[in-house]
Amino acid sequence: MRHLDFVLPDDFNLFHIGDNHLGNSMMYERGYMMALNALDSEWGGLPASRNVAVHVGDIHEGIYMDDYRFDPGVHDAEKDMYWMVDASENMHRPYAKKFLVWMDGNHSNTRKLRPLGNSTYEHAKRVGGEFGTYQAVLTFKTVHGTVMFRNFVGHGWGSISSKVKPGKRAKANREISLMMKLAAKASNCMLMCMGHTHQLEVYTPHQELYMRHVGGGKIIQGYTNPEKYYGDVDYIPDELRYYANTGSFLKLYRPVKYDEDRKHSSGYAEMAGYDPVALGFTVTEVRNGRIQAVRKIVVDEHQGFIILSN
Repeated sequence: MRHLDFVLPDDFNLFHIGDNHLGNSMMYERGYMMALNALDSEWGGLPASRNVAVHVGDIHEGIYMDDYRFDPGVHDAEKDMYWMVDASENMHRPYAKKFLVWMDGNHSNTRKLRPLGNSTYEHAKRVGGEFGTYQAVLTFKTVHGTVMFRNFVGHGWGSISSKVKPGKRAKANREISLMMKLAAKASNCMLMCMGHTHQLEVYTPHQELYMRHVGGGKIIQGYTNPEKYYGDVDYIPDELRYYANTGSFLKLYRPVKYDEDRKHSSGYAEMAGYDPVALGFTVTEVRNGRIQAVRKIVVDEHQGFIILSN
């Protein structure tokens, strides 16, 4: 766990990008490069200079031939950890100043890799930016030193899923599951984020009506509101925070013609029977020190960016 402070302007865009799994042939490299290029582009009416990013982990695949998930059509046994670090350094060097933090992931911190070191730590040391470990709390401050809000980031754990119908109910179940998985990790973070599941989900604050009885027999209505919980606070109610499961860039399938490829090419997601997921990332749009929206962004090399509704 790390606690990291960053001084930023009152208006900025915070990208959470991760789970690209460099070294896996199922990585959607074109889509990932679209996300990186977005860091150097105008977003939400702000210039590129106002874009910053957190990598949420699993930057490297980190799978070797003695791992049960190893597949010769997907992984290359001759490409070791330091090849992956070299490749990620070259890929991210042009965008290095945008990344505030590089979070660790379960793929880059396995028992098989530990004797060689930590590939995410090695990447951060070369490229710049903070190594976040597996969980971190990021405090965003104004140029005057006052706290805007805090962001909990963890690479993630377990799964987020629901199979019920109708689809809206399943979506609500996934969002609630995400909230329950993260809420207790940090009591005073307005934005709670994790990767790992490869799901792209966002829970936004739920405001409820309340009735307040005051003097003179008057009754005044109001709504719970996250506004009062910005700044350097001790506690934010669970349902008044933002939660994000930050997506991925690992494809479920890689269609090939067997006669041409001559390799069995089923990734472990396919073999485990996982359902398809939207490939993409999230952008938290901050204006005047307040979160205005957390956008779910799907990448598609043919259609560009697709913004999903919450």
